[in-house]
Amino acid sequence: MRYARVLRAVAAAAVMSWVLTPAAHAVPSFARQTGMACEACHTVYPELTHFGRVFKASGYVLANLKQVRDVSGKKEELLELAQTPALSIMAQASYTQLKSSVPDFSTPGQPSVAQSGTSGFPQQLSLFYAGKIAPHFGAFFQLTYGNDSGTIGIDNTDLRFADTKVLPEAKSLIYGLSINNNPSVQDLWNSTPAFGFPFAGSNATVSPLAGTEIDGTLAQDVAGITAYVMWNESVYAELGGYRSATATRRRSARTERSSSSSPAAVRRCRARPTTSGTSHWIFSTSSWVRSIC
Repeated sequence: MRYARVLRAVAAAAVMSWVLTPAAHAVPSFARQTGMACEACHTVYPELTHFGRVFKASGYVLANLKQVRDVSGKKEELLELAQTPALSIMAQASYTQLKSSVPDFSTPGQPSVAQSGTSGFPQQLSLFYAGKIAPHFGAFFQLTYGNDSGTIGIDNTDLRFADTKVLPEAKSLIYGLSINNNPSVQDLWNSTPAFGFPFAGSNATVSPLAGTEIDGTLAQDVAGITAYVMWNESVYAELGGYRSATATRRRSARTERSSSSSPAAVRRCRARPTTSGTSHWIFSTSSWVRSIC
């Protein structure tokens, strides 16, 4: 009996070490596109290096692959597509063991059966498009199946259009737009709630009873657009606004919570309709002004 417990503990530890690997934030599509190892963009996963921040701000478009090109008679570029699609797959499995058995209410109207453990295989299955789409336009797009809901939906998404200007004295100015569905997923440092620890949670455990609104509550329940600039790869500023989903489609807060601090100063206010309605706006301004060096 004792050896059986040890064996279960070892198996659970092995599975959880696989689950807690932050693979969702370091997809191999970027490595194939740039021809660089993951360490070029990431330091302590999933946080980004200086090069990784510039790559993200530039719209994920840096490529070292042969492109399919077409130009006009006036040497105007009409087409530029990568020969290899920027696709990646992630699978997560989980096993949760509880000290005390709890009732199983998954089947309404049926006698509950006490259980002390639950497994998810897969707990989550994701398909990513991560990389360049066209000149100046790239994306980090995640489509996810979750076994807790049994549905497929759009997960973290960040679509970017960006360009670079060379200023006097060899200074650079990167500017662009980000269309995303999770406030903080566009963070250049990958240190805000969208990328914070824990990277995965169990479907069987009780989620925290309280948390800040930006800490996963708005994830995939809003759509927004932000404008940003990065001067000389040293100072970054961003301003954006988000539109909430209808009240009948608002999801509950995610179980993932983050304990990491954010470099951003975020000011948020909410305006609700004065008449009975099914939607409201969330106005937000976010600014990151921080030296990269």
